Amino acid sequence: MFRNYFSVAYRNLKRHKVFSLINIAGLAIGISTALVIYLIVQYELSFDTFHKNGDKIYRVVSKIEFPDLIIHNSGVPVPAANAVCNEAMEISDVAHVINANVFKVSVPIAVAESPARALRTE
Repeated sequence: MFRNYFSVAYRNLKRHKVFSLINIAGLAIGISTALVIYLIVQYELSFDTFHKNGDKIYRVVSKIEFPDLIIHNSGVPVPAANAVCNEAMEISDVAHVINANVFKVSVPIAVAESPARALRTE
């Protein structure tokens, strides 16, 4: 019975090559997209799962708005930890994290011709 199904499928694949290629490519793209979405969701949900009360952990970010740019920064002012602790009674503990951003700065060095070489070419 399965042999009959495979022979019919093979004949249809051979007879309708372009249509079969479109269907197989669409199936492959759909499966790979579903796998990528699953991996992204699994990665995003994997943070703070080792904590006992991981569902009660929150992170405060600051939003800096410019006319042409919006920046979400993990840094907040230092007094924000005390203000949040004093203003919100539901919060039991506050930890202030200082993130010293380290930027890699490189300056490309332009290779200039030596003066002796410039004199010889003139």
